[in-house]
Amino acid sequence: MKRPERPETLFAVLVAIAALLLSGGTAQAATTANGSAVSANSKTAQRAEAEKKAAKDDADPASIRAQLKRLAEEHEKSEDRLDALSHRQAKVGRQVRETKQRLTASRDRVAQTARLAYTSGPANDPMVALASNDDPGVVAQRMTTLSLLSKSDNIAIKDATTQAKKLGKQQRSLNKAKKDAAAEKAGLAKKRKKLNAKLLEAAKALAARKNGQADRAKMSGEGACPVGEPVQISDTWGSARSGGRAHEGTDMLAPTGTPTYALENGTISEAGYDGLGGTIVILKGESGDSYYYAHHDSNVVSTGERVVAGQQVGRVGMSGNAQGTVPHLHFEHWPGGGNPVNPFPLVQGLCG
Repeated sequence: MKRPERPETLFAVLVAIAALLLSGGTAQAATTANGSAVSANSKTAQRAEAEKKAAKDDADPASIRAQLKRLAEEHEKSEDRLDALSHRQAKVGRQVRETKQRLTASRDRVAQTARLAYTSGPANDPMVALASNDDPGVVAQRMTTLSLLSKSDNIAIKDATTQAKKLGKQQRSLNKAKKDAAAEKAGLAKKRKKLNAKLLEAAKALAARKNGQADRAKMSGEGACPVGEPVQISDTWGSARSGGRAHEGTDMLAPTGTPTYALENGTISEAGYDGLGGTIVILKGESGDSYYYAHHDSNVVSTGERVVAGQQVGRVGMSGNAQGTVPHLHFEHWPGGGNPVNPFPLVQGLCG
């Protein structure tokens, strides 16, 4: 009888199968791990490429202009909201003061009536008539007077109560206006910081593109853009300003020190300092029109000097009442040297 195969042979077969399976699993795991590593490296490379492209796009002149425009519009809207809140705060403040005065007057009337009632005795008390040695007609007149005082007292008390409630409501409204104004002011400060940073970024990008070339005014026909690049023009004509004024010019935002230029040939009729406008230049053009440049950091021309279109007259800054805002040129157009008109269409055509 033939003996069965030895167990060692079966065991060897099983070991060989297990080794084969383990070998395949390990290879597969290695492949998966390697694939994951490659995938991770690929994603990292893609992110780096995307960031590089985004940085390049941000440095693109058109992109910078678009960002400047957006930031300038946000800044302008925030300024308008803050101005409206400041006006509301001032208005409610006046109402509070007026109500306080009326409340004080009402309380004074109540106190006066109380003093008269105290010195004259209780009104409509029959004991007054019985105990008094005065003529009955005098007593009757006194009682009538006290009755009228009592009615006046009631009116004064009612008015004082009404004024007190009104004052409370106005005080709450004033506190809210102050809180809203403080929040808007903080938000405006952040917007100004972003806008100033973007203006500086635009200036650096422009300097890199110019590669050492001198600054020159942008010319259109015989006229020049009043501010060098980079510039963001805002149509702020008629916007509310402090003291109840209306804005009578166009704000041209640019980094501090950006050159400003004579719009046309003419004579500098004034170059100096002018309160709200700070360091200013007034150019009287050969056309008969005059142009007002305000908030300069400094001037490079003098009163009486002849200039030609495109000649530098100053540098953008924040002088006058523009201190702590965003560097810009406040530009006005006075046709025939008379009243100002909205200069936005003019500068938009010259500056593009």
